[in-house]
Amino acid sequence: MKLELSTRAEANADSIAEQLRLSNPERAFEWTSKLMRLVDDLETFPEMGHIIPELENPRLHELILEGRYRVMCRLTGDEIQILLFGTGDNTLTPPLCLNLSHLA
Repeated sequence: MKLELSTRAEANADSIAEQLRLSNPERAFEWTSKLMRLVDDLETFPEMGHIIPELENPRLHELILEGRYRVMCRLTGDEIQILLFGTGDNTLTPPLCLNLSHLA
């Protein structure tokens, strides 16, 4: 299974890790390690997680990391595209919903 990380997802992950690093460098390293393991697991089990509730599209899945961070991806044939990382306490806003829903 091929895995692709979008520019937006990469920027999101960098931003989250930087915020964590400012308050607790060890925590940032731990979070980054967990994220990398989750992405590795996703390559092995591409349908893990659940459909993104705001979009209700079976090709758009999300996984939750540490009960707070959303990992959103698109499944297409033999490819997984990680679209973005976000915080779980926020639902997708309409403009972002439209951007993601057209990808499916």
